This record gives sequence, structure tokens and C-alpha cells, in this order.
Amino acid sequence: MDGLALLVEAHAAGLTVMSDGDRLVIAGPRAAGPVAVRLLDAKPLVLVALTQKPTCKPLDEVISEDMALKHDRAEIENRVERLIARAALPGATPLDRVIAADWTAIQQCGRDPP
Repeated sequence: MDGLALLVEAHAAGLTVMSDGDRLVIAGPRAAGPVAVRLLDAKPLVLVALTQKPTCKPLDEVISEDMALKHDRAEIENRVERLIARAALPGATPLDRVIAADWTAIQQCGRDPP
């Protein structure tokens, strides 16, 4: 698994990952401990991924138009927020967490980091 994929998995598990020089700083729920261990095992890859500027690809225009015709923007955003909230619950499946991480990345695409 590459560094970026590990960061996506970490985000989906509720972890915050930052670099401090050559150190990884990981914070989050204890239940995500196995993910934190994988991050530390792949530390060089994760550090590289943290320093890379993300590249965003536009969403498929046909899919975007189709969704826009079916639902208004507020409804789509509410569905995404509910999905992200569900993925943070203790009983969330790995698929819930991955989908939530994907949508979070889509929402952040093109925005400057905080």
C-alpha cells in the first residue's frame, strides 16, 4: 500500500496524521491503533505523501449532471455528511470508512489546506 492510500485509510479511521520534521504525529481513537501501526511501518512513504500537493481530477461530467438532475446540491451535501458521520461510528464497516474518505477527498479537492 502506498503512502497516500494509508493516509486515506487513516482519515477514514478517524486519525489525524501530520509530520514534524522526520517524525509522524498521529492522533485519534485507540480503536484505530492497527492503522497507526501500519502508518509507522510505512513511515518513509507516508512522509512523502504528506509533502506532496494533491492533484484533483474532475468528476465525470455525465455522472455529475445525472446526480444534479436527480437531487439538489443541498440534498447531496446532506447525504455525504450523513455518510461521513456514519463512517465515524463504532459499528462502521471498512467500506463505509473508505467511501467517506473518498467523499471527504472530493470535498477537499481544489481547496487550500487549513
